[in-house]
Formats: sequence, C-alpha cells, structure tokens
Amino acid sequence: MIYLHKILPVGALPIGLTLLLVAAGLLLRRHGLCWLGLALLWIASLPLTGDAASISGPVILATAALHMRRAAGLFWLQKGTRQ
Repeated sequence: MIYLHKILPVGALPIGLTLLLVAAGLLLRRHGLCWLGLALLWIASLPLTGDAASISGPVILATAALHMRRAAGLFWLQKGTRQ
C-alpha cells in the first residue's frame, strides 16, 4: 500500500502500455496486439515525440493554472456578491 502511488502511474507510461498490450496479445493469442505494443514503444521513443512532449508539457500546465485562477476569481466574485 505504501508504494501504490509509484506503481499505478506505470500503466499510463509508454512502457506500461507496451507491457499491457503485449501481455494481452499473448494471453488472447492476438499477434496484432503484441505488434501494436511494440509500435507504441517505438513511436514513444522517437526524438520527435520526446521533443513534442517537452514543448507541450509546460504549455498545458500553464493553461491549466490560468483556468484554475479564473475559476477561483469567479468563485470569489460570486461569493462576494452574495453577501
């Protein structure tokens, strides 16, 4: 239970998705799922994908922070008008 927060995100990472797809392909005897998992790992390891992820990451975080500030400002405005 202590390390659950470290194990669960692996399922969302490319290596975790690859392992899940390959395991499902082997269990279900579907070779297409195995190849899809390997293709996912190959695409995720390309420099182009890494560069796109490193550029879009801060932009997404900044946009989310802006939306949270706007939502908090609207909350305080609504709270102030009710009193």
